[in-house]
Amino acid sequence: KSAGKDAGKSYKEGLEEELNNLNSVISGITGRIDDQISTIRSQKEAALESIDAQIDALNEQKSALEAQKKALEDARDAAVEALEEERDARIEVIEQQQKQLELAIKSIDKQIKQKEKVIKSINDEIKAMQDANAEKRRQIDLQKAMYELERLQHQRTILQYSEGMGMHYVTDSKNIRDQKDKVDDAKLEIEIANKQKQIDLIEKEIDLLNEKKDAINEQIDLLDEQIEKINEYYDKEIEKVEKFYDEQIKAIDAQIESIDKQIEALQKQREQTEKYYESLIENLEKSKSKYEELTELVGRAELSAALQKLGIDEEALL
Repeated sequence: KSAGKDAGKSYKEGLEEELNNLNSVISGITGRIDDQISTIRSQKEAALESIDAQIDALNEQKSALEAQKKALEDARDAAVEALEEERDARIEVIEQQQKQLELAIKSIDKQIKQKEKVIKSINDEIKAMQDANAEKRRQIDLQKAMYELERLQHQRTILQYSEGMGMHYVTDSKNIRDQKDKVDDAKLEIEIANKQKQIDLIEKEIDLLNEKKDAINEQIDLLDEQIEKINEYYDKEIEKVEKFYDEQIKAIDAQIESIDKQIEALQKQREQTEKYYESLIENLEKSKSKYEELTELVGRAELSAALQKLGIDEEALL
């Protein structure tokens, strides 16, 4: 029984040696797999670093372009602002001239109103004089009628009206009175004519003022035309400036858009590259795991089978 046990141990030792040799082979394979994994990881890092470097370079280009774009936008805005300020300054000078002219028109309107008041006052005086003369005429007509009646009745005296004495009889002085009435009428006509001449003169002054006012309004219209031309000029200049800068900005935007697309493509490429190398590593690790499992399984299976053929209890050898 002792000899069998020794033989079993010897056989087990031989099997273990063969298994050790097998393990050495598998260990060599798994070692090479580890080397491949290490190499692949290095390749992965190098590939990703290369892609990241390209992305970084593109981002630097993008940043430089964005800075250039910002500088162009600032230059455009400054140029437009300068033109706007220049326009405003020119228009302000013209508007000040217009204000002075408008003040002159107000002054003329005030003078016209004053002269119109004078005309109205004179017309009122004329009307009052005409009304008084009409009243006087009516009184004279009454006196003449009464005089004629008295003359026919008495042939000596006449009845006459005066403000101080009222109706009273006086000596017939018809011719003298008639002549006096003619003189009074002539004086009244002259006085009214003089006042009408005064009105005509004032109306001419008003006409001259209105002509002056029209001339000032024409100047204001001309200044409005100048403002319109100034606005047209500066609108065109601003449009030119904006076009000049916007074309450059548009070109930069196109470059930035192209860079964004390149970065997006590189990011996808990076993702795919990372997945590719990870899949290689995963496959190699699975292969390595299988070899390690195989070593353990083969060792246990072969040893157990050999001991069983010899009728040796594996637990008794332990």
